[in-house]
Amino acid sequence: MKKYSPRTANTNDKVCSLRRDNASYGDYWILVEEDQLTITQQVAGKSSEASVTLDKATFNKMIAFYQRPTRATP
Repeated sequence: MKKYSPRTANTNDKVCSLRRDNASYGDYWILVEEDQLTITQQVAGKSSEASVTLDKATFNKMIAFYQRPTRATP
């Protein structure tokens, strides 16, 4: 069986084959769907404070920018 990452899971069947489609990091969680993902700031048991939903292509561009080394400016 082929393995997919949340990044490459672009169909419902692929998302369903993931070990999980969400993860929590402190007061933040991320949920992956077929063509988009949602990142939310939410303290457990409280209403969310902030949330953003992005299509995967845009999110991947943002991650590429974040990981790309740049020159230091004088």
